[in-house]
Amino acid sequence: MREIWFVDGYNILGAGENKEGLSIDHARDRLADKLADFSGFTNIEIVLVYDGHHVKNNKGSETMVSGVRVVYTQAEETADQYIERQCALLSHERCTVRVATGDGMEQHMILGLGALRMSAKELIQTLRQAKKQRRQMQEKTRQKGYLFHHLDGETLEALERIRVPETGKETQ
Repeated sequence: MREIWFVDGYNILGAGENKEGLSIDHARDRLADKLADFSGFTNIEIVLVYDGHHVKNNKGSETMVSGVRVVYTQAEETADQYIERQCALLSHERCTVRVATGDGMEQHMILGLGALRMSAKELIQTLRQAKKQRRQMQEKTRQKGYLFHHLDGETLEALERIRVPETGKETQ
């Protein structure tokens, strides 16, 4: 089943994802990269939403960054309003919707719309766990090597006969 996560970008950055004190542009890029990595590993659709409502005459924007949909809301629209509207639209579809935000009021609102909630700290922890799992899987793959390293001699001989048939004999 399709799964979509809406992430309130500035809320997540404010909850400790930018502990290093990076510039806001760099912090936004880094969050998008982490979410893209997570999305690629889990096959979960991610929509990263930032408030653009304080910018006069802002028409909003939506772009794809490494598979993550990044949305800047338009003037007079908050990230919360955008997320609530999307949750309401998706409530009639057969999919799982989750919202990551540290805003308690928003968490209650989206629960009423049928979406699941995730706190900012839970999201940060989930991203860390997924990265650790991915690294462990990569390490196991690296350690395993080639398939034929794990086959017994008899099986290797049978495969070799299939690969290089004896001369004068036809393979069936």
